Amino acid sequence: MVERCADATVLSVDAALWEPYLAVLQWHPSEATTLLASASLGTRGTVEIRDAGIPVPLTARSPSVHELDMSAVCHANPLVPALAQTESLSEAERLAVGVLGSTELDVERVKASQRRERRPLSGDDILGTLPRWDEAARERGIDYVTYRRLAEALGNVDVPTLRALLRARRPDRAAGLLWPTGTKPLRAD
Repeated sequence: MVERCADATVLSVDAALWEPYLAVLQWHPSEATTLLASASLGTRGTVEIRDAGIPVPLTARSPSVHELDMSAVCHANPLVPALAQTESLSEAERLAVGVLGSTELDVERVKASQRRERRPLSGDDILGTLPRWDEAARERGIDYVTYRRLAEALGNVDVPTLRALLRARRPDRAAGLLWPTGTKPLRAD
């Protein structure tokens, strides 16, 4: 993907930019935004995200944003010109399915249709299970995990409640935007 951005202006997202927004990321854990913020703040390593456990590397290039001319974007992505003429989400989805074959909306609809009860949070159960889960994650090469992923992996517990529990019982590890799978968070020097 970066190859398609050869003519882009590369901007780096400065860590100071996040200060006013860090509190929002505590209660609205958008994984994409959390990854960008964490990378900008100096976190390096492999982060596991989403219910599928997708590994995402955070490197020195991760806080970079590529600014492209719209004609370059249209050339690189055939979906952009098709979407330019749409006037509704349903029309955009229909065109996207025509170009791509499916969309992320299909996946989200399936998830939403499956009634998923939130498991009551038992602090002792979570804290008892967490060390084994952390060890298995480290064996997969995972240094960090998003709180959304951790909540799903621990049985679909409520993310804000999980974060509050971990902050109260493991403040040494739960202070950042990501949960470190080891005992020491990895930071860039």
